[in-house]
Amino acid sequence: MSAMAIARQLTRSWTPQAAPVDDEKTLVRRGQAGDNDAFARLVERNQMGVYNLALRMTRDPEEAVDLTQETFLRAWRSLPGFRAEAKFSTWLYRIAYNVCLSRRIVHPSTFADPNAADSIPMPEGEEPPAVILRQERRERVVAAMHRLTPAYRLVLDLYYWRDCTYEEIAAILDLPMGTVKTHLFRAKAALRTVLVAEGGAA
Repeated sequence: MSAMAIARQLTRSWTPQAAPVDDEKTLVRRGQAGDNDAFARLVERNQMGVYNLALRMTRDPEEAVDLTQETFLRAWRSLPGFRAEAKFSTWLYRIAYNVCLSRRIVHPSTFADPNAADSIPMPEGEEPPAVILRQERRERVVAAMHRLTPAYRLVLDLYYWRDCTYEEIAAILDLPMGTVKTHLFRAKAALRTVLVAEGGAA
């Protein structure tokens, strides 16, 4: 089965399924050796994460499916050169981010300049987002995130929903650590502003 067929087949349905128990490093090595079944398992394990990342950036489900397919096609072609210096998911999210940039869905300068995404005013004090996430239902937080700029949505998604570290986010976005921290600080404050404006917890 070709990589295109694998990507199309596995991105037709977006019903979350339990991740296979296979060791990821083993699957990567098998995929690098040309094992399509191993690559299909990697797609199964990561497809929802890539799709949701693309959806956060585009807010268009159909476009997100298309971008997810393109991400896995690029990953398949680049897999022989993947070195386990970073997690496979981090490498994959970096590809997904570049795919979005290549489609001109988001301009890279939006992420390079920490002052470029300040369209939402910051509140006087910052509530720790972990508290917000405990106090607000997930659905309301997700809806509020969709009102933020692409840069803010992306860093929040990577940090809270993809469980990426500062270092991993910096690698995915190809940004200095300080810029990542600045984006996260402002994104957290912007999220709190939206939630408070909509009647959420202060």
